[in-house]
Amino acid sequence: MSIAVPLAGAALLAGFSRLLPRWARDSIAIAVALATTILTLILVAASAGRPMIYWFSGWRPAGGRAIGVDYAVGPLGAGMASLAGLLASAALVYCWRYFDTARGRHHALVLIFLAGSVDFCLTGDLFNLFVAFELVAVTAYALTGYNAGYPGPLQGAINFAVTNSLGGLTVLMGIGFLYARTGSLNLAQIGQALSGRHADGLVVVAFALLTGGFLIKAAVVPFHFWLPDAYGSAPIPVCVLFAGVMSELGLFAVIRVWVTVFSGLAGGSEARMRAVLLGFAILTAVVGAVMALAQLHLKRMLAFVTMSHLGIYLIGVGLLSPLGLAGASLLVIGDGLAKSALFLGVGVLQHERSSVSETRLRGRGRGLAVTGVTIAVGALVLADLPPFVSSTGHALLVDAADQAGLPWLEIVIAACVIASSGAVLRAAARIWLGWGDTESPDADIGTADDPGEEAEDRSDTADAEQEEEQDQGRRERSGQERRVPLTMVLPPLALLAIGLGLGLTAGIAEHAAAAASSFSDRAAYAAAVLGTHRGSATAGRTVVPASTAASAGGVLADLGQVLAALCVAAVALDRRASRLRQALAAGTRWLRRLHSGLVGDQVTWLVAGLALLAALGQWALH
Repeated sequence: MSIAVPLAGAALLAGFSRLLPRWARDSIAIAVALATTILTLILVAASAGRPMIYWFSGWRPAGGRAIGVDYAVGPLGAGMASLAGLLASAALVYCWRYFDTARGRHHALVLIFLAGSVDFCLTGDLFNLFVAFELVAVTAYALTGYNAGYPGPLQGAINFAVTNSLGGLTVLMGIGFLYARTGSLNLAQIGQALSGRHADGLVVVAFALLTGGFLIKAAVVPFHFWLPDAYGSAPIPVCVLFAGVMSELGLFAVIRVWVTVFSGLAGGSEARMRAVLLGFAILTAVVGAVMALAQLHLKRMLAFVTMSHLGIYLIGVGLLSPLGLAGASLLVIGDGLAKSALFLGVGVLQHERSSVSETRLRGRGRGLAVTGVTIAVGALVLADLPPFVSSTGHALLVDAADQAGLPWLEIVIAACVIASSGAVLRAAARIWLGWGDTESPDADIGTADDPGEEAEDRSDTADAEQEEEQDQGRRERSGQERRVPLTMVLPPLALLAIGLGLGLTAGIAEHAAAAASSFSDRAAYAAAVLGTHRGSATAGRTVVPASTAASAGGVLADLGQVLAALCVAAVALDRRASRLRQALAAGTRWLRRLHSGLVGDQVTWLVAGLALLAALGQWALH
């Protein structure tokens, strides 16, 4: 039902969009997305005790061998599907008065995106996992190209489609290699076939292709170059789906495939694999934070903020422990809600001021007080402001790093969180309080929509870029409102309120730790799917003890991060610190120039990253 409902709604809207009035299309799409969210929440509660296994057409395993397609529903997968449904609902409510020309096709694409996301989170079949992710990706390409009549959105959609299609191709080749070695597409069966065996060259290549393909879709360094172009050109409601769902699904696939397929290999080293994943994670978090500080285009800034936090989630995943996975899961929820609220707030600015440039909006936020509060609170939530649920996730992640003997990871996480949150707070202070200069200390710091322009060309094309930006804004927005519609103000406030409510929920950390422990138990998962014994699928499962985020030390640490983010924003706007900003801009110019926006460069980095991952996979698994 959780898949059939959004697909049926999409078919209805696509087939009868010309016959339905605008309010009916919006109402049907919102009702379908909310119904899907409720269905997935029911699955979260029903699967809390043990995983729920469903075999399509009754093709159950016989003799421990599976030939059918199954759904293996657990709290983490169903929770990710619920987050997708919630964000899709918020985006559709926001669209009620946002678009001028959106027809049923836009609503249908959002619902197909949602159906693919839910299918991806619930399936236990590797090929179905690939199909679901490609369904999500194809609809995302179309949604990104909403304004494809303009060069910026067209380039962003093409770059997004090319790189992610190559990512899908690598996943498909990895699936083929695993099928050649094991003769199965079922995740549990593949894991059973590889358990206790040494990884040969074919398995190592399959690991590199699968993991690399999912890291491409997750926008992990060096596979991330498509992300700022896609986020910078996509309509605001689409950015909500990207920021909270798209890339997170890639990380979910990485840990899902590792736990069920590769973790039982003999001769491999978990410590080496942890080092590989943490290396990619730290690099992603740091590069994203630095690039966020360097941006003045608000959508691109939030794209790099998203990327930095994806690196933090990957730290939790890369620790390869249930507690780290639990912390990452709560961070995905809390930060996903906050990032979506930030994008929706930027959409209000575009709706009312026809710009998303921080410098052009300097002092023009006055009169949009609710939006200003939304963006400020969202930025503080990204800095792990207690008692929001992201603060709880941060506490679990820190405990997991301590248990793994890596306490220095807390410094890396804190530095990236402070820098990325400080960038958003800087923008809020400049726009609503009128602080800071009207110009960037470096002309090549991201003031234009097109990241590939050279600094000397920006002054000649500034007027043309501003006109294009305004034209795109007028095409997306309704343009007839004298005040901001409630349908654009309430969704971001509701998302922040949900994050606060989850943070105040008693036992949220313990529930997350128990769900992550069940998810990480490969043997229990295989027993539940393949029916190799009659006992409980979760027998012998150890519930990981979870620390509470409400401890005095944890609260003080989080408040310290919030204060440090405010200090970063103040320094970035202080005229007396201009030399410091110029030195930082000069030192990171090479990094910014790597983000050329050219699809050929992006494919080159993709191939180099896959080669590196293959070498590291050989080192970790063989």
